[in-house]
Amino acid sequence: MLWRLAESADTYEVRVYLYCLMDNHLHLLVETPRANISRFMQSLLTGYTVYFNLRHNTVGHLFQGRYGARLVEGDNYFLTLSRYIHLNPVHIKAKQDYSLKKKAQYLRSYKWSTYRGYIDKKRRFEHVEYAAILQCMHVPKREREEEYQKFVERGLTETDDELVSLMQSKSRGIGGKGFRKWVDDEYRKLREEQGSKEDVSFRREAILKDVDGIIKIVAKVFCVSIEDMQKPLRRSLARPAAAYMLCKYGGLTQREAGKRIGYGTGAAVSQQIKRLREKLNCDKKLLRSLTRVEKQIRELN
Repeated sequence: MLWRLAESADTYEVRVYLYCLMDNHLHLLVETPRANISRFMQSLLTGYTVYFNLRHNTVGHLFQGRYGARLVEGDNYFLTLSRYIHLNPVHIKAKQDYSLKKKAQYLRSYKWSTYRGYIDKKRRFEHVEYAAILQCMHVPKREREEEYQKFVERGLTETDDELVSLMQSKSRGIGGKGFRKWVDDEYRKLREEQGSKEDVSFRREAILKDVDGIIKIVAKVFCVSIEDMQKPLRRSLARPAAAYMLCKYGGLTQREAGKRIGYGTGAAVSQQIKRLREKLNCDKKLLRSLTRVEKQIRELN
């Protein structure tokens, strides 16, 4: 799941602030500058489901129902929510009888959470942005990790009653009363306009670029013909580059991108994009080519 999270966040330019994976659910605290939370979550959950089913030789859905998303108001709620999420591993029945010391030890060693990276720089992941939350700790920079650890672990003995109440409520906002009312009113208006609960989006999706235009730009920069973009190309990364750009700027799913450029499945696209990223680490020419492609795509009307 973590590699898939990193891949989807990169593709859809989502800022991941923290996560916590549990046995039967996960929590994410993210920001979507391109207003594409639906596409990001579809990529994350669908892609992982495909991977899981292939690995375990199973079929069908892996996640139950639609994900839940809430808007968060301001730094105070942002910070308190981060504590609530990071404390999830010890706020389950199986850990209720743990001593305070044992809970703290378990929390610090829990590898399916970003908490370890927040309190120890050596355990950080490249795809997680730690600075925004740590900056909420109003102490000198060198003391922020220690102060954040104290802040989170105070939650082992203190209860965030307001936040717990908000998480249990049906409001689509996490914040003060006025903010929650505004969020719920806006959602209600959008639902009335759009007619379907599943179609409601609080922000307009970022303007997507023309799919054919994206393919033409990639073909031109990588010096291949449009026709060849549908064929296996030895030593060329034109097709993986096109798949990546179609997802990122064209708004296509990996499966849809695969159909446009001749890959059989979304899983095949995922593998090719992974190959592209690996090559980027050691190929400066490829980096320059992708930079040119992105610049031209952004200039598309």
